Amino acid sequence: MRKRLIALLGFVLILTFATSAAGASPLLTPTLPRTLVINLINDRGLPIPNAEVHLLTPGSTATAVTRTNDLGKATLSLPDGFSFWLRIWSEGNALIERAYVPASDGTALTLTASAYTAHLSGILRDDRGMPVQGATVKLYQTGFGLEATTVTNAMGAYSFAKARAGSNHVIQVEAKGYQPVSQAVPTLTADQRNQLDLSLTHATGSVTGEVLDTRTKRPLGGMTVELILSGWGVVDSTTTDISGFFYLPAPPSGEGTYQVRLSRPYFETTTSASFAVQAGGWVDFSGANRFEINRLYAQISGKVFDSANQAMAGVQIQLQRQNLGTVEVTTTTSDGKFRFENLAGGTYRVRAMPTGGQIHADGGWLTVVGGQEVQSDITIDAVETNNYGSENLTGKVENHLGDPVPGATVVISRGQQTYTTTTDEAGSYDVEVSANLPLARNFDDNDPGTGYHVMVTAPGYLPNDQPTTAADAQPPSLIDVQADADNRADFVLRPEFASVSGRIMDVYGQPIANARVLLVEEGKSATPETTTDIYGRYAFEKLPIGKQGRYAVMVSDPRFVRGAINPNGAIVDLATLDPADPRALTLVAHPSTTLIQGVVQAGVKQADEKAVVTVLRSSTGATYESTVSDGGIYQVRVPALPGEQYLVRVTSPKTAENAAADLVNPGTAYGMQVNLTTHPTSSITGQVLAANGQPRPSTKVLLYAEGSGTLQATAHTDMTGRYRFENLTPGRRYTVLAENGALGLTGLAPGEPIITPLVALPSAETVWADIQTSLPPVTPNP
Repeated sequence: MRKRLIALLGFVLILTFATSAAGASPLLTPTLPRTLVINLINDRGLPIPNAEVHLLTPGSTATAVTRTNDLGKATLSLPDGFSFWLRIWSEGNALIERAYVPASDGTALTLTASAYTAHLSGILRDDRGMPVQGATVKLYQTGFGLEATTVTNAMGAYSFAKARAGSNHVIQVEAKGYQPVSQAVPTLTADQRNQLDLSLTHATGSVTGEVLDTRTKRPLGGMTVELILSGWGVVDSTTTDISGFFYLPAPPSGEGTYQVRLSRPYFETTTSASFAVQAGGWVDFSGANRFEINRLYAQISGKVFDSANQAMAGVQIQLQRQNLGTVEVTTTTSDGKFRFENLAGGTYRVRAMPTGGQIHADGGWLTVVGGQEVQSDITIDAVETNNYGSENLTGKVENHLGDPVPGATVVISRGQQTYTTTTDEAGSYDVEVSANLPLARNFDDNDPGTGYHVMVTAPGYLPNDQPTTAADAQPPSLIDVQADADNRADFVLRPEFASVSGRIMDVYGQPIANARVLLVEEGKSATPETTTDIYGRYAFEKLPIGKQGRYAVMVSDPRFVRGAINPNGAIVDLATLDPADPRALTLVAHPSTTLIQGVVQAGVKQADEKAVVTVLRSSTGATYESTVSDGGIYQVRVPALPGEQYLVRVTSPKTAENAAADLVNPGTAYGMQVNLTTHPTSSITGQVLAANGQPRPSTKVLLYAEGSGTLQATAHTDMTGRYRFENLTPGRRYTVLAENGALGLTGLAPGEPIITPLVALPSAETVWADIQTSLPPVTPNP
């Protein structure tokens, strides 16, 4: 407006001067030049070729158009008039607009075009100073959207040659394996090289290691390696390769700590000590710190012989575990052999249970550890047939809780003689051994030798023939019934099965229904599973404890982080089941995803219900999308990984891509809000009018944009003289010109004596710009 007022004032003064001079004396009327030479240079004094020069005459609809040559020179023929208006468009330079008054400006003008665009460049390096190649760099104009995109070269360099000078920008960098960067750019200066170097931090650290078999010292391939964050759960997992090596990426742990847990069928599960991981850091478990894993299961085998040292086929063999009872039963093969496999470490014995006149014998107590293969042969002797009278045998049978077990079956045998009784309500039994069996061999050496085998059974309990003894003593193989003695054998029965139960709760202490829960038995690949009820309860019943190792319960539901974390944040590790203390575990399930949500606004007036929001996980390049719902609300779920950072962007039809200025770093939060704005394209529309003000159809209209020296678009008016340009970038300035017959172009608005101003387009709006021509109206066809 100020330019227009100055031009009008100059125009009026010139007209006044010209009129006064003509009235005083025709000889004083100035001779005006008929041509104008323009020399166009840039800020450095260099000529600007191929610039488009418009000459407009105030009050006239004519616009003369020419272009500068290679020397930056353009020549214009001047129509009648005392003042004119110049508008010069050149690529990469700001628009030049000025009044031209021949009487004062002369026949030649040298004009300087200031750079409209700026050069922005820089180098990207990682946290150790090395260049980052192949990083995507995006430049956004603050408030309007994506302006340019480029990729770094082998030296980590990027460059934007045509960034908009004087505007506020945000630069975003993404590269696989690195945390993204989002940073405000200082105002770009057009007359200098703008430098912005950035440093990228690795998105993850590294955890590596080697795993060996303790016994053989050979590498263990196929070992499952889990990285567990305290208070959270399993962050990542992998398996060792054939050389026993593993690698795991680890998000920076911040204030938390990690542990590595290793497991494989038939091997002990091992968990490392706690450690921290820094961004780009490396923790290694190799060399002196390597993992050596014990085999979990042992094997006991042997052969059964008679007193003549001959192999005995078809003999029942019981595997008994100390203080527990019989846990497995088999029979000898045709060559007298037997084998028990997959035995958890502990103290066992194998007992031969022959029929006929032979003693129940065993190979003695054996303590085994994982990986051992132990031989335990058994020799069975004939029963002593001497008779020495009779004596009583009494005892009490209790369960693992110290309660009496009524109705338990007690079988006392020696060779072919067998006596059976049951316990009373108090769990007691009392057997008087018949006189036709020996009581004791009371010879000079006072050597007892009766050797009775007592087996106690009851429904729901493991068979047991191990009488209670002093705390550190091992139960005897046989019970000697002696004369004139308190012959007593007490037994404790262990349940055949145990259970694990508990609840799965969310982080707010509310039970979670239908959560998938796994039961993991150490060294076993099979993992029974169940789901919680509406109260968050789960239960694993009838777990055999005879040969058991250690068990753990784990949340394994896609909705939650995999792992076993108790309410105080500690990792719940494997443990042996104890029927006397049923295991009840309350676990906390952490969501496996972080919810990013917010509002998408179209410009400043309304919600954008057609937008698509994209969340980029820079460390892997993965993207997650969501379409905006009614009201402009969106929700995107991304993996919940502590230390991960995300970029949030939005696209919408007929808008430029826009982005959140800040990075999203959820940490261990479960939700983040990020509001976004799209800027819908704008339009310019209007009518082209004939000289009499009537609409002018079929007229060509030209569109120019500031900062560009080339024609942007053309349109033709319809039957009502209406034209329209759509999908124009908000925030830029445009002008429209109409072809004006022999006079060239016109940019004069109705009632505008000087020049049609440039239109600065607001977001999502249509700006009206009518154009007045000197053309006659179009006569309709008869």
